[in-house]
Amino acid sequence: MHNEDFSHNHNNRFGVDLTPAVDSTPNNAITALSMPKPLGITGWMAANASSRVVQGALVEATHEQCRMMLTSSALENVGTLSALEAHLVSVAPGGQERYRVIVDAYAVSTAMRVARW
Repeated sequence: MHNEDFSHNHNNRFGVDLTPAVDSTPNNAITALSMPKPLGITGWMAANASSRVVQGALVEATHEQCRMMLTSSALENVGTLSALEAHLVSVAPGGQERYRVIVDAYAVSTAMRVARW
């Protein structure tokens, strides 16, 4: 590393003038930028852990949205089948027991699928 003396010369070894700009007010866009601090291993580990927490939360939220959509769809389907069951009972009452068994079987299997999800 070179230790340069800037007391007389305001150029660095690459010839870039290091004299402060005339507009050095806090409103200057360049001075408003915050410089990133080196993270080091501890900072990297904290950032990595935070990232994993956020990713886990996003996965959990997505899973919950899917579960909600599956449940909503299952409820609509059971409602539709129940309405069809009621209609068929009024048209052909002799099949009432069979209609009920079929709709109940769908409702139970769907409820188990939602519970597993």
